[in-house]
Amino acid sequence: MRNKIAKVTVCALTGLTVLAGSPVNAHALPTESALAGISLPLEKTYEAVGSMAAANVEDYVNIRSGASEESEIVGKLYRGAVAAITGLEGEWYQVSSGSVEGYIKREYLIYGEEAEPAIREARTSTATVNTEVLHVRADKTMDAEILGTLQEGERIPVIESLEGWEKISYGEQEGYISQEYVSLESGYETAESIEEEQARLAEEAARQEAGIRQEMVSYSKQFLGNPYVWGGTSLTNGTDCSGFVQSLYAHFGYAIPRDSRSQAAGAAGISQEEMQPGDLLFYSRGGSINHVAMYIGDGQIIHASNPKTGIKISPYDYRQPVKVGRYI
Repeated sequence: MRNKIAKVTVCALTGLTVLAGSPVNAHALPTESALAGISLPLEKTYEAVGSMAAANVEDYVNIRSGASEESEIVGKLYRGAVAAITGLEGEWYQVSSGSVEGYIKREYLIYGEEAEPAIREARTSTATVNTEVLHVRADKTMDAEILGTLQEGERIPVIESLEGWEKISYGEQEGYISQEYVSLESGYETAESIEEEQARLAEEAARQEAGIRQEMVSYSKQFLGNPYVWGGTSLTNGTDCSGFVQSLYAHFGYAIPRDSRSQAAGAAGISQEEMQPGDLLFYSRGGSINHVAMYIGDGQIIHASNPKTGIKISPYDYRQPVKVGRYI
C-alpha cells in the first residue's frame, strides 16, 4: 500500500502551487488559511501552469521523462494523488509530484475547479505521539477500554478527526487517541517513482514471504506426535522425514522432490546464519544425506524423527546439519 505524503507550499501572490518532493512518509503542511490559496488565487482564471492537478484515471497514469509516449517511464501518478503542473509542451503537461518530475499527457490530468473535490479527497493526516506512552482506546472517552499503547515518536495515519480525539486504525480494529498527546500533520498523496515502486513491491513480497513461513510453522505443529512411517507421506496416518516436509510444502503450493537426497540437491544452499522458518536442514550418516527437517525458528526444527518418537521438535543441531536448503 502506498503511503507517500508531500509538503505543499502555496504562493499567494502568484497562485503557484509547488509540491516539494522527497521519499519520506510525511512533511508538515501550511495552515488551513494557506491551504485555501490552492484554489482561491486561481478560481477566476484556472491557468494550467502553476496549478495543482489530480490524476483523471481509474488506477494510475505514467509519468515520462519527456513529452512523448516513447520516453522512459520515471514514475506513476495514482488516482487519489496530486501533482503540480510546472510547464506545458504540446499535448503534455510537465509535472512535479513527490520525488518525481516528468511529463503526463494532458488528457489524464484535471486541474482548477474540476480537480478541487479530488484534491480535497487526496488530503491525508498523520498523528505523531508526543508523550512517553499513549493509550489507544476503544471509544473516544478516557474511561473506554485500552486496546494497546503507542510509544513517543510513533507516527500513525488518522482516519478522522473528532472533538478532542483522533480516530485511527490499530491492528485489525479502529481505536481512538487523545488529541492532547499528539501533533498533527496534513499532506497529500503524491507520485511514486519507479525506484520507490520497486522498493515497495520488494517490501510487500518480503512481508508475504514472512507470512507464508510463519503459516508453515503453525501448520506443521498441528501434526506433532503423529506417527513416523517409512515411505509414508500422510501427515496424519504416518510419514517419513522427507514425506513430511514434501507434504508440508505441497500444502502451500511448493513442489519439491520426494527423498531427502533429491530435496537437498534441488534446494538453494544458504548458511546457518541465513536460515529462516520454513527452510530445510539436511543431515547425513556415513557421508550420505539420510534425514531432513524444517526449521521453525529459535534454534529449533520439526521433523518426522523415527518410529519411536514420530513427529517432534528438536534443537536444529541435535546432529550436525550438512546443508541448509531454501525453496521459498
